[in-house]
Amino acid sequence: MSKNEQKAKTGVNPRRKAGFRLFLLTTPILIGIFIFSYLPLLGWIYAFFDYKPGRALLDCEFVGLQNFTRMVSDKYALEELIHVMKNTFGMSFLGILTSPLPMFFAIFLSEIKCIPFRKGVQTLTTIPNFISWVLVYSVAYAMFSVNDGFVNRLLMNLGIIEEGINVLASDKHVWLTML
Repeated sequence: MSKNEQKAKTGVNPRRKAGFRLFLLTTPILIGIFIFSYLPLLGWIYAFFDYKPGRALLDCEFVGLQNFTRMVSDKYALEELIHVMKNTFGMSFLGILTSPLPMFFAIFLSEIKCIPFRKGVQTLTTIPNFISWVLVYSVAYAMFSVNDGFVNRLLMNLGIIEEGINVLASDKHVWLTML
């Protein structure tokens, strides 16, 4: 039976039927994207009200763009806004700058001929993806703590520094930490 005969018999093109089935398969993903990406945008309406916690939004005074103009007109708020934007763009730039590194690592790793060594490196570089962030912070704290940290103790014993550097809480080392 040809396609035209099938179409004449059922009234539906088989390609269209397959396309509709594929659309039904993607529907849960589209619903998830809507729920987690677009529905939270409704919260932006709070920026236009003088919201007081515990009260309904409609019981609060509508202030329009007053919150935004106050943020730009206040000297200290504007400095803080510029500082936050600089940090945001800087961290995004660092992310974009370092994003090809895993690809290069995978390419270089695939060029290694010694299969046991390659598998070992793959395993050792994949394991950290399954470690809890609490554990990651614990290791970072153990390494960079002011007085008891491995790095600070090593630098003090070598005579490079006289007192420990607070890498985890200092704003001078944020860019290094983010990188």
